[in-house]
Amino acid sequence: MKKFTGYSPAVAVIGDHIVSNENRNGNAHFHQQDTLERIFSRFEENGIHVDSMRMDCGSCSEEIVDTVKAHCKYFYIRANRYSAFYDDMFILRRWRRSTE
Repeated sequence: MKKFTGYSPAVAVIGDHIVSNENRNGNAHFHQQDTLERIFSRFEENGIHVDSMRMDCGSCSEEIVDTVKAHCKYFYIRANRYSAFYDDMFILRRWRRSTE
């Protein structure tokens, strides 16, 4: 059974400006990695380089992380609804800044 059948756009925003919008409906596979590659390619063709990117927890896959890592200096994946991850973050100590 489908849980979502409505409008589901891929939107890129810089500040208050929409800079990319790809339309698709809820019945289509979202092809996030392909969509990100197209968006990054258009940006780079126009001299725009992404410093940081924020995504929701649906973006937490190796394929997406590898794609974003290739085009961004920093990225953030929201995972606060994933209770096991959330709990583990409070257990970790001695955080350090990445040198990469």
